[in-house]
Amino acid sequence: QATQMADANSGDLNKLRDVVANIDDYKMQTAATVPFAFDKWALTPSAKEDLDSLASGLSSDKSFVISVEGFTDSTGNRSSYNDALSRKRADAVVTYLVAKHDIPIYRIHMIGLGEEKPVDEGKDRAARAKNRRVEVKVFTADIDSSTATTASRQEQQ
Repeated sequence: QATQMADANSGDLNKLRDVVANIDDYKMQTAATVPFAFDKWALTPSAKEDLDSLASGLSSDKSFVISVEGFTDSTGNRSSYNDALSRKRADAVVTYLVAKHDIPIYRIHMIGLGEEKPVDEGKDRAARAKNRRVEVKVFTADIDSSTATTASRQEQQ
């Protein structure tokens, strides 16, 4: 019986080692793109619904980080105005998530990228509209909760 318990503990210990080794291995869980009107950074009711949906899946998960990247179209002065506008858009998303969903600010990483990384390289109105956005991505740690629970129980004994 002692041998069986030792073997079981050894197996659980190896699983726990794998969890610890991969503790910083984050994978994208979900994402949302929030569109903005020309020269605006206020969230629309539709954008708020998308963010509500994204945030609803976070309440049970404790190992997550959120990436918030703000963008603009290519209209305007790139070096100053567009960079500031992209940060205002990203900040509007962060403020909403923190204020309305109690997401800890330390879990959110925000950047305004201006007109970098366009979704559509076109020069027409539709292409520019696609580029006026904030991309929100939720990354979770790839942890096997059953292994962590087993390890926690063993530590308590």
